Amino acid sequence: LTADCPLTDPMVIDQVIEEHLSNQCDYTSNVLPPTFPDGLDVEVFAANAFKRLLKSALSTSEREHVTMGLYSRSDSFSKWNVTQPVDHSNLRWTVDIPEDLSFVQTVYERLYTTDKLFIQADILRLLEAEPSLTRTNQDLARNSGG
Repeated sequence: LTADCPLTDPMVIDQVIEEHLSNQCDYTSNVLPPTFPDGLDVEVFAANAFKRLLKSALSTSEREHVTMGLYSRSDSFSKWNVTQPVDHSNLRWTVDIPEDLSFVQTVYERLYTTDKLFIQADILRLLEAEPSLTRTNQDLARNSGG
């Protein structure tokens, strides 16, 4: 989980962790390929896999984006991806630019006052009721900083 994803869904986190444990992989995520909105990214990895990774010659990018070395080395590390039936990967719920922060603040203003624990489904209902709030990858490409 990263600090630029303040709309993280605890149910998605639990699902990725459960699948990681049941599949006993080195690396499990919901981003390879993504079906969740950008901002609901979850990555889980085994501590022993990370220790093995640290013994590798890592590129500058792999040192900055710590899990990249795990998922880019399929020959050395097993991986699993969690998807959902409806693909919402075009939606942008992460914070990289001021407009993203405004979106997140609006979501909290609308949802947090009525339910301290809101999830993806609640945000999707909000966007259905107020489509003008919707942010997509057309506003800024997914992982454009990577």
